[in-house]
Amino acid sequence: MAYRIRYIVLVLVLPALTFTNQAAAGLCPSVQDVFDLSLEELGSIQITGSTLTEKQLPDVPASVTVFSATEIHTLPVNTVEELMNYVAGMQAYRSSDISSAFTTSVRGRRGNATNVEMLVLLNGMRIDNFFAGGSMYSFPNIPLGNVKRVEFIRGPGSAVYGSNAFSGVINIITETPCNSTHLEAGNNGRIKAALQQRWQAPNVDTQLFVTGEHEQGERYRVIDPATGDLTSVQDPQYNASVQLSLTIKDKTHLQWVSARNQADGFFTAGTINESFNRSQIQFHAIQLTQEMQWHRDIHTQLQLSAQYSSLRVDDQPITPIPVGSISNPPSTEPLLTVAEFTSTEYNFNWMNDWTITPDSSLQFGLEYRHPRMIRGISSGNYDIEQLANFQLPVDYYGNFYNPTSITPNVRADISSFYAQFQKQFNSTWEAIAGGRYDYYSQIGGHFSPRLGLIAHASPQDSFKLLYGEAFRAPVTIERYSANTPTFVGNPDLQPETVTTWELIWLRKLDASHLELNYFYNEFNDAISLQSTGFGREYINSNQRTHSDGVELEWFSYLSDSVQLRASVTRLLNTPDTFYQESHTLFSAALSYDNDTWYGSLTTQYRSSRNTVGQSDGSLEKLKPYWLFAGKVGYRWTAALETYGEIRNALDEEYYTPAATYLSPGVPNRGRELRIGFHWNY
Repeated sequence: MAYRIRYIVLVLVLPALTFTNQAAAGLCPSVQDVFDLSLEELGSIQITGSTLTEKQLPDVPASVTVFSATEIHTLPVNTVEELMNYVAGMQAYRSSDISSAFTTSVRGRRGNATNVEMLVLLNGMRIDNFFAGGSMYSFPNIPLGNVKRVEFIRGPGSAVYGSNAFSGVINIITETPCNSTHLEAGNNGRIKAALQQRWQAPNVDTQLFVTGEHEQGERYRVIDPATGDLTSVQDPQYNASVQLSLTIKDKTHLQWVSARNQADGFFTAGTINESFNRSQIQFHAIQLTQEMQWHRDIHTQLQLSAQYSSLRVDDQPITPIPVGSISNPPSTEPLLTVAEFTSTEYNFNWMNDWTITPDSSLQFGLEYRHPRMIRGISSGNYDIEQLANFQLPVDYYGNFYNPTSITPNVRADISSFYAQFQKQFNSTWEAIAGGRYDYYSQIGGHFSPRLGLIAHASPQDSFKLLYGEAFRAPVTIERYSANTPTFVGNPDLQPETVTTWELIWLRKLDASHLELNYFYNEFNDAISLQSTGFGREYINSNQRTHSDGVELEWFSYLSDSVQLRASVTRLLNTPDTFYQESHTLFSAALSYDNDTWYGSLTTQYRSSRNTVGQSDGSLEKLKPYWLFAGKVGYRWTAALETYGEIRNALDEEYYTPAATYLSPGVPNRGRELRIGFHWNY
């Protein structure tokens, strides 16, 4: 509670303390200035996440969707995960692990509860951890308030980024263009505050972004998976983060990120205990980037970073019989556990971009990572180790002072080398070839190649033929979990791999942009979370599986102030393990922006999918659903604007897949109303 109050106070007080700095930073540039760019100018926006070099959309050797700050400003979204649902092939939705973080997938592929198969970068900084991987248990609900651009890159990215870039990369670039304060309130007890502050001096640029939000949550009537009884739960949550960056002479960049997340009650690890369930996540990271030009044709970046991640989960695991009946002394209390995971990572990255000729370039570099588990324990009111290993009778403690190790304090040394060559043959043809070799001290080495051929058949049409391979190394809980009734690790687990072919047609007209993509994935040694009825274990599949599908994205200006973005995805053939994902996706956003009014009307469609409905592993079909949302804002002056939002406007009752057996799936929020204002000073 104390940290939530500190963040809100900081947001409200800092504007008064820094008001005298207005002259240095100036008012925000008019938001609609970027909205009024022509489609040709928008097509010239540089994309960096695919090749580590600046590329325009027709030249990027990948399937990429880009959102600018201006477009995001008009949409009823607050986090990167919410924005994902407007991207072809991507899904983000609530699961039963924790209520405040979204489970995500790319093209239907999701191996376990976290988004370990997709790498998230924040200004080049990896957002993940060593114990569970992915951003879900590191920095969930990444805010969009200071975002300059978000690049959603679908397809294998290991040739550039190594493990975790298995099925996609989210590249987030932030900027604080001015000083501003943002306040928001809504139903379900929602309160949000955010602050952007910029200090500029000769050769030094300092940018600060602080945000905090608190929601009391909505109340639901759900079936308790432990007892089968109907019960009442609520989903309160708290998020807070600080992002601070310092740039010296445009060459030295220092970035610090601190984020906290807490969710109480609701489902935690697939179970219900309104008074006990809780998840707490912390992420702290710092990164120093030094740019240099040691040769006139070679641009070099040196990066040093360190991060700290922690997760605590309090829950009531489901047991087939009352534990107290087999305990010493006997007890009537249910089994309660507190699991804590903490990891650190140190990273060194040496990146080079060599312009060989005006038409060819070579990117190459070295990376070294040293992740380490420093805590992986579970405490229970009963002896966790005895229970997990069926040592009866089980000691009853009645407190949480007897921790059991559930993951060893392992560490890893990860060394990598990558190189890629880009060549523009003429005005029609260009190509890319590259690869990356990663060596893990725990599991050995892996090479990930990529090839791409791009043909600009006309000023309007471009075709891309892409080939890539990617891998994902198993994380700590997948390999080493033990002494717990919830997860069973597999020390023999090997990396999973994917081979991907893509054929893309991109067409640019005077006022619209169309992209059609066919992809084919082949998976080998796929890592899956296999249910055992009252627990889950990780395995490598010994079968090769494949998936393919079609993605369509359309962006068009209907007038000078109105634009339409739409996407359609159809997964054609998928393995049985894709049962939790919808196979047909649709999204659309009609946005507008003029001198005084701005806003949008949006919709999302998700076809039916399955969840594990019973303890015997049988699947239960969840009905498809449409969600409608809207936002409208009014600019009173150049410095002050107000807005209103409505989410799930039709109050649709819908359910999403659970991490463990749960009938009829995970309930989601009904209609939500929000109002807020921005003050630029």
